[in-house]
Amino acid sequence: MRPQEAAVAVTLDLHEGDLPEDITFAAGWLSDAGIRATFFIPSAMLSEGRYAARLRELQAGGHEVASHTHRHDMVESDALIHGGRRDLAFLETSRRLHEDFFGASPTSFRAPGWCALSGRALDELTRLGYSADSSATPQRLSVFGSTPFRGAWSLSPRRLHYLRHGLLEVPTSTAVVPAGSPTFLIFRRRLSLAFIRALLLEARLFPDRVVVVQFHPDDLNPASAQTAPCAARLTPGDFLLRRQGGFGFKHHLKDTDRGRIGETTQTLVRLLAACRCVTVCEVAREVQAASGGLGRQPRAREASAEAMP
Repeated sequence: MRPQEAAVAVTLDLHEGDLPEDITFAAGWLSDAGIRATFFIPSAMLSEGRYAARLRELQAGGHEVASHTHRHDMVESDALIHGGRRDLAFLETSRRLHEDFFGASPTSFRAPGWCALSGRALDELTRLGYSADSSATPQRLSVFGSTPFRGAWSLSPRRLHYLRHGLLEVPTSTAVVPAGSPTFLIFRRRLSLAFIRALLLEARLFPDRVVVVQFHPDDLNPASAQTAPCAARLTPGDFLLRRQGGFGFKHHLKDTDRGRIGETTQTLVRLLAACRCVTVCEVAREVQAASGGLGRQPRAREASAEAMP
């Protein structure tokens, strides 16, 4: 059987504290590389003047603007994990602010820190019209994550699958560790390239896989003035497992050279750009079309192959 072309979704998580110039640089660089990425944006950023013009530029570049909740804090994370309907009211607020700012409601969602989503949260996302979630990091070693006692995705499927009628899970590609910025900063260039190539091979062999990678805007900018990922000294406390933050020592393994980080990230993205690049919402639309508009996982391998040509 001839391997199919791998489908790739490049995603960027934005946060308050990002430098506006890094957002513009990342969006422009990706557009020049022929990639329409998915930017997950906390709606609280939309009211900040320093970000407004930069965020509106994203749509002009063909990128998808998606939801990263409202304030992207622990209160919202806790609500998504075990909160009631009233605790989840921020989801509707976030959607409304997003719609007012961009002129359309978001259709893709990612939880803060890839946290778990309760049944109530999934029901609310469905009610609000989301068609794709990208919060899962399947088979992640949660003990090394930022919330080590919330290993909710350890047994989650690594394939595309429906969480609710019409709500497709598009998981961040994961093989023990997620294909995201924290991993790439630790793996550096050679290991990161090997990791991405392995994920691309898997996606070519299995039609229900999409390579979904996660970055931050400053990762792409070699000249970013953003504070280095780790500047503090290593202490004995960094080897103790904490509820928030996990093991501190892992941050000391990250590359802190901005030029090298930018070069590594750009090399990874150039490798991905040779594939069929799609946004997260496009993945949801293609799978929806392949399932006959029923909003459920295609039953046959051929249906999945139609969704991911």
